[in-house]
Amino acid sequence: MALTIDARCIEALDYVVKRRLLDPEEERRWVASLNFGGNDNNGEETMAISWLRDAYLARLRGGLGVTTLPPASSGLGDGDHTT
Repeated sequence: MALTIDARCIEALDYVVKRRLLDPEEERRWVASLNFGGNDNNGEETMAISWLRDAYLARLRGGLGVTTLPPASSGLGDGDHTT
């Protein structure tokens, strides 16, 4: 697929997702397998286009690819706010 060759080909991602060619788990595995480039001398991913992986994961069906953060604390005491 075009996206496997060039991870910046967002049209290929749209094509696959809109036509439901893969199930949601296969979509996540596919995006995770893409080469987004940008590794430094230690082999660690740099910020080159790593943001693109996050954008792709956010576009997957159901938003299941997005990592959710726990709810933020309100900072209003012990957390018991019932009356």
